[in-house]
Amino acid sequence: MSSKFCATLWGAMLALPAATGWSEESEPLIEEVIVTATYRETSLMDTPQAISAVTSSLVEDMGAQSMEDIYTMIPGLSMQGAQSGNNRYTIRGVTSQTGETGYYITSAMIGVYLDGTPVTAALGPDNQISGQLFDLERVEVLKGPQGTLFGEGSQGGTIRYLYNQPDPDGFDFAMNASLSHLEESEDMSNRLDVMVNVPLGDSAALRVSAWDSTTAGYIDNLSPFEKDYNEAESTGIRSALRYEGETWSLTGTIYHSAQETFGGVQTLRAYEASSARIPGLPPEAKDELDIFSLNFEYDFGWASFTSLTSFTDREIVSRSEFSTETVWLLDYFYGGATLAADSPGCAVISSLCPTFPGFFNLGDPNATIPDGNNLTALVNFGDSYSERWVQEFRLVSPGENRLRWTVGAFWKDSEDHTQNQQQGAYPIGREGFGARFDALLQVPANTHTDYLEEYAVFGEVSYDLTEKLEVTVGVRISDLEQDFSNTNSGTDDTPVSPKLVFAWRPVEDLMLYASYTTGFRPGNVNNHMEFNFRQYEGLIQDALNAPGLTPEERQSRADRLRSDQEVARSRRFFDGDELDNYEIGLKTAFWDGRVQLQASVYYLDWEDMIVVEDDPVVGQSNPLNFYNTNSGGAEIQGFELEATAFLTDRLSIRISGDVNDTEVTESPLFSDGSPDGNELIYSPNNSLAVALDYSVPLDGWMLDFHVDRSWVAEQFSDTQNTLIVPEYEKSNARITLRSSDEQWRIALYATNLENEEIMRGRDGQTTFFWHTPRQIGLEVGYQLANK
Repeated sequence: MSSKFCATLWGAMLALPAATGWSEESEPLIEEVIVTATYRETSLMDTPQAISAVTSSLVEDMGAQSMEDIYTMIPGLSMQGAQSGNNRYTIRGVTSQTGETGYYITSAMIGVYLDGTPVTAALGPDNQISGQLFDLERVEVLKGPQGTLFGEGSQGGTIRYLYNQPDPDGFDFAMNASLSHLEESEDMSNRLDVMVNVPLGDSAALRVSAWDSTTAGYIDNLSPFEKDYNEAESTGIRSALRYEGETWSLTGTIYHSAQETFGGVQTLRAYEASSARIPGLPPEAKDELDIFSLNFEYDFGWASFTSLTSFTDREIVSRSEFSTETVWLLDYFYGGATLAADSPGCAVISSLCPTFPGFFNLGDPNATIPDGNNLTALVNFGDSYSERWVQEFRLVSPGENRLRWTVGAFWKDSEDHTQNQQQGAYPIGREGFGARFDALLQVPANTHTDYLEEYAVFGEVSYDLTEKLEVTVGVRISDLEQDFSNTNSGTDDTPVSPKLVFAWRPVEDLMLYASYTTGFRPGNVNNHMEFNFRQYEGLIQDALNAPGLTPEERQSRADRLRSDQEVARSRRFFDGDELDNYEIGLKTAFWDGRVQLQASVYYLDWEDMIVVEDDPVVGQSNPLNFYNTNSGGAEIQGFELEATAFLTDRLSIRISGDVNDTEVTESPLFSDGSPDGNELIYSPNNSLAVALDYSVPLDGWMLDFHVDRSWVAEQFSDTQNTLIVPEYEKSNARITLRSSDEQWRIALYATNLENEEIMRGRDGQTTFFWHTPRQIGLEVGYQLANK
C-alpha cells in the first residue's frame, strides 16, 4: 500500500466522527476471550502460556477463509507450501528440517487439531491442512512445545480449530457468498458457506455447515500453452448432533472435505510454468479428509470426565509434472552431456557445464549417449493415505479450587502410507537409457508404510501457593511402537515430557509467568538404505569376479564392500528428537481495559535434531545416498509481542510481531552442506503485522473499515542456506456495511493490494510456489440469530 493511500485513508477515518456528529461517551473494553488450552475454560489473559486466539469476530473483520488468510497476524507463526492441504507450519522457527521425500519421511512438528481430533500430518511436514474458518468459535495457536497435554508432534506448538457446537436453544441459519477476481486470471472465483442449526426438542440439536468454493487459475503453463491451468475446487461438510442431559452430553460429528487442483502449482517464475508433458497425463491433485468423532462428557461435580473417540481417514492422490529444467538436469546427471557453455541447459546449472559423463556412464562410456537428449518428460504419481484411530480419556477438576488437576490416558493406532512412482518418456533410439532409468524409478524405496501404536498417560497439577503465586507441574509418559514396510523390524521409544510453570499476579490485570515445557516426535526409517544394502550384493559379486586381480585383491575389495554394506544397513533407522523451551512472559491490560498486551521471550534447545546426512560410503551403489540421522542440534531464541487497543470506541488497532534467531549448533558427521551457524529452514528472523479497524454509524447501519499490512523477513528453504525465499510485504483492505440487527453484511474487499509477487516456497533452483496475486471481491453474509 502506498504512503499516499495510507495517509488518505487515515485522514478519512479521523474526519468521519466529525462528519457524523459523534462524541465519545463510553469506555469500551476488549472482549474477553475464553480458551481451553489447559482442557478447562480459562481467560486468555489469565492463562500462563503464550497463546494467540483467532476469534470469529477477527475472522469476520478480515474476511479470512483459511489460516493462510490470517497467519501473519499471529506472532511467531509462519506458513509455507504449495496449495491448500499441502501446507507447512512453522512456530518460533521450529519446523522439520527434512522429511518431504518418501525415501526418508518425517512427521510434522506442529500439532493440528480439529475439535479435539489430532490431524497432525504424518505424511511429511508439508502436508498439514489449512483449516476452514466458517462457523468457527475460535482458533487457538499454542506456541512452544506442548508435549505434556498434546503429545507427539507438538514440538513447536499446537493449532486447535474449534467450531461452534449444536445449540438446542433455537433455530439459526447463516450464509456467506463471495465473488472475486484475481489479477492474473481471466476467470472469476466464488465461494458459498452455509450453516443451519436445528433444535431437536429441549435437549438436542443438529448443526450442519457446508462450503463450496472455486479458485480461478492464475498460472499459465508455457509448454504446452495452457492459460490459468491451476484452477482449484474445495467442498466440504461438517455435521454435528448433540444431546445434553442434566449432568452429561454426547456429541457425534462427521467432517468431510475434498480439495482438488486441476493443473500444476509449481512454476519456473511468478505465475509461469514450463512442464514436460507426457500426452494424456496432465497434472492434478486431490486431497480428501474424513473425520468421525464421538465426544462424551460427564460432570461428577468434583471433576468433569471427557471421552473422545475418533477415526480419521485422509487420502492424497496426485499426478505432477517435472519442469523442463528438472528433466534436463536428470538427463544430464544420469545420461551425461557435452554442451556448449551458452546452451539453455548450461544456463540452469552453469557449474556442471560444459561436460559431464553421466552417472550411468561411469565406468561404461557406451551405456548411454551423453548428449542431453535421453529423457524428454517425467511424471510423478503420488498416492498417500492416513488411517488413524484415537481414544482419549480426561478427568479435570473444577477451576475454582486452590488445587487443580488434570489426568488422562491416550491411545492412537495409525497407518500412514506414502507412495511415489515416476514414469519417463524417451525418444526413439534411447531405449537403453529408458530401461536403466525405469529401473531406478521403480525401486521399493518409493513406497513406505508406517504402523504406529502409541499409549500415553499424562497429568498436570496446579496449586495456588499464595493468592498471587501459582505453580503448575505436569508430565506425559508415552510408549511408541512402530513397524515399517520394506523392513523386517521396527522401533520403539518411551519419551517423557515434563512441564513446570510459575505464574505471579502482583496486581489486578497483570500476570507474569516463567515456564519450562518440552515436546517430542518419533523417529522413522530410511527406506532406501535397505535397497542400498541389497545393491551391495551385486557389487560384492563383481569384486569377487573382477578380472586382472589376484584372489587376495578380489577378497580385499569384497571385504571392503561388505564393511560399507554394513554401514548402509546401520543407517536404516533414525531416532526421534526433542525440544526444551524456557520462557518468560507477561499479560496485562491497562487504560481502563482499552489495551491488552501479551509479550514473551524464549529460548529453545533442540536436541537430537533430525537432519539429512550425506555419507559417500552408502552412495557407492546408488545415488540415493542422502538419509535422515540424529547428529544435529539447534538453538532458537526470540521475542514475541501482541497488542490490541481501542484508541477510541470506534477505532482499534492490533499489532503483532516477533524477532527470532535460529542457529544450527551441531552439523552431521557427513554434512549435507548445513554447517554450524546456519539458520533453520522456513524461519524468518522477524515479522510484523498491523491492523486498523474503524466503525461509523450510518442511519441505523454500521460501516466498518479494515486495513492490515504485514512485513515478513526473508527465509531459507534449504539447510545449506543457499535458496532464499525473499522478504515480502502484503496489504489487505475491507469495507463492510452491517445492518442494525447485525444479521446482514455486505463487504467489498481486496487482498494483496499492491499485487506483489510473493513467494510461498521453493524447491531447488527452478521450482517456485506463490501466494495468490491481487484479489478484489464482493461478499454478502447473513445470520438469523443476533450475536
